[in-house]
Amino acid sequence: MAPPVILYPRVFLGQSDPRITQSVALALKQSFQHVLEFRGKLGLHLITSDAPLTVPSANEFVERMPLAARRDLVEWERGKSPQTASRDFLSGHVPIASILPPPAFAI
Repeated sequence: MAPPVILYPRVFLGQSDPRITQSVALALKQSFQHVLEFRGKLGLHLITSDAPLTVPSANEFVERMPLAARRDLVEWERGKSPQTASRDFLSGHVPIASILPPPAFAI
């Protein structure tokens, strides 16, 4: 793949063994230089790239979206504006270390 490459897998919580979630996170962390994790209502959103990633403000996030994407964003969020839905999503940003397995004990 030609740079910049962004991979966006999702892991659904409650439907998989926590060790699988940890394995996915560890594999991504070992494969990409930059990993962002967002906890949503149904699971984890992992955004990965070898290029630096920054978390935009909710307004910047929405301004970059085409109109159709804005509609999709609020489709399941009745009564919310795209800015509010984006703010809710972006507030779920947590360090990837929060789901990585503990380091193996070296002998």
